[in-house]
Amino acid sequence: ALGRAVARREDVADRVVGHAELGAVGGLKPGPAALTKVFAGLDEKGLLKRALNLNDAVARGVRDQSPSPLASYLFDFCQEFNSFYGKTSILKQEDPAVRAAYLQLVAACAVALETGCGLLGIEMPSRM
Repeated sequence: ALGRAVARREDVADRVVGHAELGAVGGLKPGPAALTKVFAGLDEKGLLKRALNLNDAVARGVRDQSPSPLASYLFDFCQEFNSFYGKTSILKQEDPAVRAAYLQLVAACAVALETGCGLLGIEMPSRM
């Protein structure tokens, strides 16, 4: 599965970046002020960077001919996301544009996690 992932690396990056570009959520596109507010925190910046590092983890796994680098990446990413989610009241944001920006960040993380787990043969639940 990791070998096939190399051929699809660009597709994965495009999907994650597409979500990371923070398009419209529920018809609301976050403006510059909302994006500045959301990404002012180190947790948010780190989380987005981690999501975008999926390709590197896949490449290391292919190079090493081992699923271990990808599994380690996913474990660390899940811990980082859990920490962020525990500290951030996403749905309680009063500003709808800020809420939309947070939801797009979560969507980008979901794409990276689903893709990485799929490459390892792990099915993701549709809801948690």
